[in-house]
Amino acid sequence: MKLLKSFFLFFAFATLISCGSDDNTPVFELTSENFTGTYAVTKLRGTNKTSTTASGQVVDISTESYEGDTFQVDLILSTNGTFTYSGEYREVAVTTLNNGSAPVQETSIETENSSGTYTLDVLNKRVTFSDTNTGVIHGIFEITSFSANTLVIRKESETTDNQITTTEEITITFERK
Repeated sequence: MKLLKSFFLFFAFATLISCGSDDNTPVFELTSENFTGTYAVTKLRGTNKTSTTASGQVVDISTESYEGDTFQVDLILSTNGTFTYSGEYREVAVTTLNNGSAPVQETSIETENSSGTYTLDVLNKRVTFSDTNTGVIHGIFEITSFSANTLVIRKESETTDNQITTTEEITITFERK
């Protein structure tokens, strides 16, 4: 009886170990060839925070959070290192001032019409866009997700103009067409 029980436990243990992952899905590697293509925007979300320094202390002025929807925007990445980013989408932005007033919501239709060059940094998973009119797709973006069907890019930047500092964060999700 003990032998049968031991054999049964051994068999159950061996079965569990042999049932490893059946996920044989090939990894879609980030390469220049795999990166090129036509993508549709499916999600766009960001924030802009403005602040200044007074008496050595950072003072927040406002925060604007925005999100896009109803996308009709395409990103075309060509093999020669050029891109176009064009179309329209609806944007809902909520601005909150640091003075205690109620947040203000604005809805607008945004039109994108950018083109230029891009450089893919496979090692650091970044893409740099240089466009003709410094639109949404401009600067260095981190590639946070890349697969055969999806591309997600994220940018954080900070600019200072006349003692006003603006910190921008934007994340854009694309689906390959």
